[in-house]
Amino acid sequence: MSRPLLLAALTAAAVVATAPAYAQSQADREALRALAAEADRAWNVKDADAMAALYAQDASLLFVPRYAKVEGRDAIRAQFQTAFAGRQGNMRHVTTVGDLVFSGPDAVFSDSYVRVEQVNPDGTATLVRWFVNHSLAVRGEDGVWRLKAVRAHQRPLEEARPAG
Repeated sequence: MSRPLLLAALTAAAVVATAPAYAQSQADREALRALAAEADRAWNVKDADAMAALYAQDASLLFVPRYAKVEGRDAIRAQFQTAFAGRQGNMRHVTTVGDLVFSGPDAVFSDSYVRVEQVNPDGTATLVRWFVNHSLAVRGEDGVWRLKAVRAHQRPLEEARPAG
């Protein structure tokens, strides 16, 4: 590693090591899990308005590997309207929230796993797609947590995580 890169890496490590720890209340953790559950509910009933309301006004959404970046709540709403209009079958969206890393009292980074499943007539489900999502959520002035940035990485089906 070159000297400038080594110095930059050591400086970044020192900043992270000395960053203040932020209190993470159980209420905040529950609110963030409720945000994910509401996203599942809105997706399942094809409610683009409800889905967009979960995002900050200046949010961004990026789908990988398509690299289709959508910026702003209105554009995110339009993206979901288009996607929902073209969706076939009885599908459901199931999110499992992983790590929540608070970087301040009003900002949290999260890893989550999203399964898109086809619900079969017998009630069983077949995995159609799955994603690893890396997201930044922020607490607005109204005290409500909203998604600020979501990076949805579609993964091969054979690498799928079990539900739950």
